[in-house]
Amino acid sequence: MRKKKEKKYTKRERVEGWLMENQKILNITGLETKLQFPQGTIHKFIKYQRNITDRRIETIDEMIKDMAYSYIDEE
Repeated sequence: MRKKKEKKYTKRERVEGWLMENQKILNITGLETKLQFPQGTIHKFIKYQRNITDRRIETIDEMIKDMAYSYIDEE
């Protein structure tokens, strides 16, 4: 019997999925300001499915990891 392989998501898929899942609880403008992105970058992705550059995907991914690790480290 073969085990089914779990699909590994790319960094882009993880970040985009996280943004879409959490859009209702995120302050998009504040997030763009914190990451020093041009205003509307993330908003246009969420509302119009406009692509986010790889460099910005990397930046968002690092921010998500930093948030998660800082929360875990406070225990």
